[in-house]
Amino acid sequence: EFKSAGDWAKKTIMDNLRVLNWFQETVGEEKKFGELATPDISAFRAVLMGIPKNMAKIKAYNDMTLAEIVASASEAEKLSVKTVNKYFVMMKGFVDWSCDELDIPISPGAKIKVSQKSNPQEARLPFSKTQLEGIFNAPLYRGCKSVARRSEPGHMVFRDGKFWIPLISLYSGMRMGEIIQLHIEDLREESGVWIFDINTESSDGSSKGLKTKQSKRKVPVHSELIKIGILIHLEERIQKPGDNLKLFPDVKQGEEGDISQYFSKWFGRFLKDIGIKTPKTTFHSFRHGFKDALNEAGVEDTRQYNLLGHKDKSVSSSYGSGLKPTMLVDSLNSVEYNLDLSDLYK
Repeated sequence: EFKSAGDWAKKTIMDNLRVLNWFQETVGEEKKFGELATPDISAFRAVLMGIPKNMAKIKAYNDMTLAEIVASASEAEKLSVKTVNKYFVMMKGFVDWSCDELDIPISPGAKIKVSQKSNPQEARLPFSKTQLEGIFNAPLYRGCKSVARRSEPGHMVFRDGKFWIPLISLYSGMRMGEIIQLHIEDLREESGVWIFDINTESSDGSSKGLKTKQSKRKVPVHSELIKIGILIHLEERIQKPGDNLKLFPDVKQGEEGDISQYFSKWFGRFLKDIGIKTPKTTFHSFRHGFKDALNEAGVEDTRQYNLLGHKDKSVSSSYGSGLKPTMLVDSLNSVEYNLDLSDLYK
């Protein structure tokens, strides 16, 4: 309750609740907080390292305790080191906060950590130029068979969410969920610059979930998106908004804790259908590629933080209200991938 009153997104809250339920199950519901000791922390780390991947999707585990699941999954693929560390840090955050609140001088298991040696198998990579050409020369963009058969060559192009969302991420670095949640009013002109307004509220009263406090920002619209016709799409939505005020009403939105779940699954299938899916590339690879493109264009860190919605830890960042879109538009338009998308211009 204390943390959710701050800037935690719904998904972060749900992840923490899940982890704390696991922790309680591991140390025992009757354990008093003041009795927690280093062995309890070590035991929970061991449990986390034994949890099988995709545990929630396996029906056989539904009626089993966490300890029973871990014991029966000795040969199964486990959670990644990155995920284990994320969950362990969530538990430690709760324990440390509680020690402060209860005036306990030493947090139990303060020196217990999860090894974070880099694992190349877990790394996410940007899309290569060949992969980007494969995506944007696919039938989805050049002519497909039907709405339901976007990976099969045909003569139809549907300029809906599935068409636009990858393009927007390519040229803005925006997260999938940030784009899916955009309303018509979030694409507009301010001080002569077209922007995507990534925020938490809408005029229809609906709320949006953002990953962090820094995620709330205004990102200029790349000139390439304007050439391809994003403003034409906006005008069409303004003229016929219907009952749904989303910029891309055709894209089904998941629950607040996992807004992107449906589009993410579709995009994974799309990559597989066009033959470029790899273990190290996902939709988030667009964001990695955008970051690399900013670096290649020589865009300074502060501007990158503002565009990507990352926290700027420099001393100067604590002054002022951040960089305005008019100050960021040239940096954003310097991003280019040596891709010829002129056939998509409208």
